[in-house]
Amino acid sequence: MNTSTENRKSKRFEHKATVMIEDEAGGYICYGQMVNYSSGGMCIGSDTIYNRDTPINIKFAEALYKAAPKTYHGKVRWCKELVRGDVEYYYSVGVK
Repeated sequence: MNTSTENRKSKRFEHKATVMIEDEAGGYICYGQMVNYSSGGMCIGSDTIYNRDTPINIKFAEALYKAAPKTYHGKVRWCKELVRGDVEYYYSVGVK
């Protein structure tokens, strides 16, 4: 029996990494920080707000692991404003 409050298909792995986010439609580029990832996507901290289904490219300075690519293509699934305090970014962005 799963007592977790989240219904996820795959395990999430915490990993902090600086990323460059490119909005494919507008060509806008900004920096952010990946917070965690799973086989279904990743969560990124950003100062830029994104609309659902925005196609983006995510570029890492270093690959997550040896055989992994440095660039990923995905779509924004959600974007939530973070409560200011000791958080570094304004938004949490879920990418699939």
